[in-house]
Amino acid sequence: MQVAGEAASITIHNELDIVQVRHTVREYARKAGLHISRQAKVTTAISTLARALLTNYRQIQFAIKILDTLPRAALEVLCFAADTDHTRLIVQTTDPWDLPELHLLVDEVDIHRESQMMELKLRMWLTQKPVTIAL
Repeated sequence: MQVAGEAASITIHNELDIVQVRHTVREYARKAGLHISRQAKVTTAISTLARALLTNYRQIQFAIKILDTLPRAALEVLCFAADTDHTRLIVQTTDPWDLPELHLLVDEVDIHRESQMMELKLRMWLTQKPVTIAL
């Protein structure tokens, strides 16, 4: 796994996949030099989001990467959720994307919604420039 520049991609179908995405995010955060408390925050945010989405969406995709081209380097986690049942999206009583605790756990949260597709971007700022490490 290359840390800087390459993305890991994980599709969520069940609770075991949530464990896998948590592990991958934690590994990227560790390799990027995030303090252990910030590693815990970002992995908590990811599992909270994944569990909320798993009950409502059939397709959940996570992409994890380290960005060093922004004004500030960041660990970025993208989440895409799609559902072919448009009525379920409309009548859903609880919006799984409306998770205020995410804003407390990560440095930046950005949400985009388009008909049957939703995208969420979480970023944790890095205090040091990430190093490319091959495992």
